[in-house]
Amino acid sequence: MIVHPGLKIEPPPKENGDEPLFRVVYIIDVDSGDAHEAAEYVHRIMTDPDSMRPVLHVLDSSGVQTVIDLSEDNTKNFNYEDAAKYLAEHGREIFTGPVNGGLWNGRCMDAYIMNWKRGDKAPYYFLLQYGDQYASALSQDIQRQWQNIKDQSARILKDG
Repeated sequence: MIVHPGLKIEPPPKENGDEPLFRVVYIIDVDSGDAHEAAEYVHRIMTDPDSMRPVLHVLDSSGVQTVIDLSEDNTKNFNYEDAAKYLAEHGREIFTGPVNGGLWNGRCMDAYIMNWKRGDKAPYYFLLQYGDQYASALSQDIQRQWQNIKDQSARILKDG
């Protein structure tokens, strides 16, 4: 159970499923005009890929709390370069055409420049974000193909 002054958060119910159930709590203080505006602001922070990763409080069904600091870089051993290359090469297979292919190739060049300037993590996330935006305007078949490419790049990222 998480207890803060004026706040008590119960653990999740016990489940009989294949995996345990956890309650994850994101605690953040923000200045805002009202409660709704504060919620909207926090949602923007939570969904912004460039935001700093949060510290989360995780409760299991027994009430055991674990604090996970996602801002700590646990990804140093990930193979971002190969995963980004995979996204770029296989993205070219589905983002084709006189305009589309040129736009994708331009984004791949941007990712290459980002890698040179900022390190190896940024291009991977940049291509993921751009590919998601790109694919959302295309057919369901292309969206499925893009999802398969993303899944394979995630495997490369972790296996590398």
